[in-house]
Amino acid sequence: MHIADTLSRSYLNKEEPPSTVEKEIAEDTVVSINTIITDAPVSSSRIDKIREECARDEEIQPLREYLHNGFLQDNSKLCGNLRQYRALANELYEQDGLILYNNGIVIPTVMQKDILFRIHEGHLGMDKCKALARSAMFWPGINQDIENTVGRCPTCNMFRSRQTS
Repeated sequence: MHIADTLSRSYLNKEEPPSTVEKEIAEDTVVSINTIITDAPVSSSRIDKIREECARDEEIQPLREYLHNGFLQDNSKLCGNLRQYRALANELYEQDGLILYNNGIVIPTVMQKDILFRIHEGHLGMDKCKALARSAMFWPGINQDIENTVGRCPTCNMFRSRQTS
């Protein structure tokens, strides 16, 4: 996809060199994305692991292609969570081997259970776990996965009736 003109949303001619404003916008975008990666509450080794798993993930590979080349017009040909990602395409970015949505890193499928465990490790409850997750990560269905994890937690279930409203 080419860079869109801000006012008309029409695509710029590839043959024309980018203007100073376009270069600044591109540089600002890269700085913002790198800030998200750097400020994520995740260790650099964990970021590297996410990057490795993104390279192997069967869902992220086609997503990466679609982000570069555009999504298919026919939604029925998209499998798995790619339909949900298509709806979010304007807010998805790829940088340095990672896919980012809003201010969070898209987590590969193979790592999601481990991440859920880490989110709920302190038994913070549903709302706090969701807020923690939203601040740093994303995958389609993350809210439902958190609800299932917290709802099935024996420790939380044991103490839930003892908590006051």
